[in-house]
Amino acid sequence: TAAANAGLAVFCEKPVDAEPEVIEKLFNLCASKNVPLCCSFQRRFDNTYVSAQKSIAAGDIGTPTFARVFFADHPCPSIEFLKTGGDPFMDLAPHDVDFVRWCLGSDPIEIHGTGSSSDPELSKEGVLDTAMITMKFENGCLCNIFMSRAATYGYDQRCEIFGTKGMISVENEAENACVLSRSDGIKKAKHKYSFPQRFREAFENEVNTFVETVLDGTEWPVTKDDCIAAQAISSTASKSSQAGKILQYVRPICAGAISNLNEPETESFEKTPGASRQVAAMSG
Repeated sequence: TAAANAGLAVFCEKPVDAEPEVIEKLFNLCASKNVPLCCSFQRRFDNTYVSAQKSIAAGDIGTPTFARVFFADHPCPSIEFLKTGGDPFMDLAPHDVDFVRWCLGSDPIEIHGTGSSSDPELSKEGVLDTAMITMKFENGCLCNIFMSRAATYGYDQRCEIFGTKGMISVENEAENACVLSRSDGIKKAKHKYSFPQRFREAFENEVNTFVETVLDGTEWPVTKDDCIAAQAISSTASKSSQAGKILQYVRPICAGAISNLNEPETESFEKTPGASRQVAAMSG
């Protein structure tokens, strides 16, 4: 709010806020001040994920019928952290929810969330460290998102989308591409350590795109509606888990179209002296 009132562009990772109404309010405030509010979902800036989305949009796999996401975080947060703020539906799901929604060009109509606690201490506190979301989308596509707080072997982030003509997948990235093959087996490097390593280039792309948005007035590829929908869907999954039943997803009134990196639907902003000075200070 202070940055917008000062005429400065705003950049943040998801979420802008947990509540759709607050997200709407903040985007409207920035628009009224003619400054962009640039919220990032890093998969939209990762070359592999972007290639997958473009391939689906081009019809390479036909009509998508099933999407499967496997996300196991590394390293596991401390028990103390999880006790005070460890809802996997709100912490882990939004990035993948946004990516699947972006690829399918559709919103879910049914959502079921469920979870469990693998640690007795977490179970005692009612905190989940393993969770799953199953969704049925308006276009008929089914989706399953699995989430875990703790992969012991590195950052495990995979996605498959199956269609009537084929399938596209996003695989894990290793610390290096060296593979040792011998008579006693095949050995290759571990998965990358965590999200800063896995999405390093994506984060760089985010900053570069933000600079272009501020200095050149180009359109930011993630819309207000995308931000609202990712939070609302994840929140519905969390409520489903608590209620123990499938919930119908009702799109918030403020959420509308699904943005596309090739055809962004956000408003364009004129570059301002204040914003230019801000980026110059960041890069200098």
